[in-house]
Amino acid sequence: MKLTQEQKRIKLAEAAGWRKEYIHSNGVDDDVWIHPTSGKCWLAEMSVLPDYFNDLNAVHELESKLTHQQHLTYRKKLWDIAITRGPDDVWDRHYISPTAAQRAEALGLTLNLWTP
Repeated sequence: MKLTQEQKRIKLAEAAGWRKEYIHSNGVDDDVWIHPTSGKCWLAEMSVLPDYFNDLNAVHELESKLTHQQHLTYRKKLWDIAITRGPDDVWDRHYISPTAAQRAEALGLTLNLWTP
């Protein structure tokens, strides 16, 4: 089953330490997202999660958590995703500065959060 970009974004956020919990206290009776380090929580809306597919800063933060071995795998996946063939079968070197979306996709594949 193919995941939507929203589902992938949730999986990446969970890999970064975000967690979703149901809160029933202090007048709150709803699902909330809890930040991985601060413990602050927000109502469970997509807008509170990092936008890995559009925000290079968010993706860089997750990249920095990779182990050495994961980083090697990530570079290979990123190469496969970001490099394309241009006119006359010449390699177009987009891998030098892949987009946030390309990086997010490679991260998800590296962390085995989904399959291609």
